[in-house]
Amino acid sequence: MNNDFSGFTLTINPGYYTDIKNIKTAYAKGLAKIPPDYPVGTNWMNAGVHELGHVAHGVIAKYKSNYQYAWQAQLDWKDRTTTTRIVNDAWKNVKKDYPKGTSIKTAQLGISKYAAEGGFDETVAEAFSDVFSNGVKARPLSREIVRIIKELLK
Repeated sequence: MNNDFSGFTLTINPGYYTDIKNIKTAYAKGLAKIPPDYPVGTNWMNAGVHELGHVAHGVIAKYKSNYQYAWQAQLDWKDRTTTTRIVNDAWKNVKKDYPKGTSIKTAQLGISKYAAEGGFDETVAEAFSDVFSNGVKARPLSREIVRIIKELLK
């Protein structure tokens, strides 16, 4: 694999990340919501792990999708081609681990509200956060998403 990671940026919202006390307070409020905004079992430091989930998507799109042109990888990022495939494949593999009739949206909501409402790219990023903090206790969909990503990055 080519190790050129130029063009990958980890963006931190300066309006949110200027004061640790504010970050901790906002994150705690998000966790207290029903459903929680973030995966249960995580904390304010997981925001960076979440962003690394986006970087993994970018690496897969750029290096593992066999696109001939850079613009194709950029389009993949924007239209969520890779993350849609990853989440749908993960769901097919773990659907049996959920109660009969559970929808993929409900499984995403089990990860976090943001995973369910932000699109499949956010589901991938929230799965990273869930698995990082909760390990084997992470939601089945999260664990399977991370497993698939590890396979794709080999």
